[in-house]
Amino acid sequence: MKKIRYIIASALVSIGLCACTDTWDSHYSKWETVIDNTEIQAVDEPAADFLKTAQDYSKMYELFDKTGVIKTWQEKNLMYTIMVVGNESTANANQPVTKAEGSEGQATAEEIFKAEAHITDALLSPSNLEDGQRLLMWNGKYVTVRIYDEPVDGMEPGIYFNGSKVKKVIKTNNAYIYDLEDYINTPK
Repeated sequence: MKKIRYIIASALVSIGLCACTDTWDSHYSKWETVIDNTEIQAVDEPAADFLKTAQDYSKMYELFDKTGVIKTWQEKNLMYTIMVVGNESTANANQPVTKAEGSEGQATAEEIFKAEAHITDALLSPSNLEDGQRLLMWNGKYVTVRIYDEPVDGMEPGIYFNGSKVKKVIKTNNAYIYDLEDYINTPK
């Protein structure tokens, strides 16, 4: 009986020693984020820096910068969910750049409302979104999340924010950025 205990104990010790190899650190290391999802692009920089350097979102960055949204989110130092519209979007292509008289460099109330309609203080990954969920945006309005697994009423499968389809998701150090087909429409 004692021999069986010694054999079992020595087997467990040898298994434990064999399990502690150099691959342990690389497998359990927190040095790098690994996302096994082809629909999410991971970027190792803050959202403001990413939007500033990404040419696809230069118009959206200009809107956020002009309205003071970037300064606000950097001061708050929180995690965010940000919705952006790429430069190639038909919404951006058809939208003229409007400047009010005497407001060179200053944001209009409409621009501020639009910029704040695309940011919420909640950090929401696509897996945390639920169909019918409502998100409170910085402009004080709610945006409804819709998730379709199959075509419904002419809507393709995917994630929608107030009817605007998500094209791709970008994970930065402090935000999830959702690239939308069109601007979010929130009533004033």
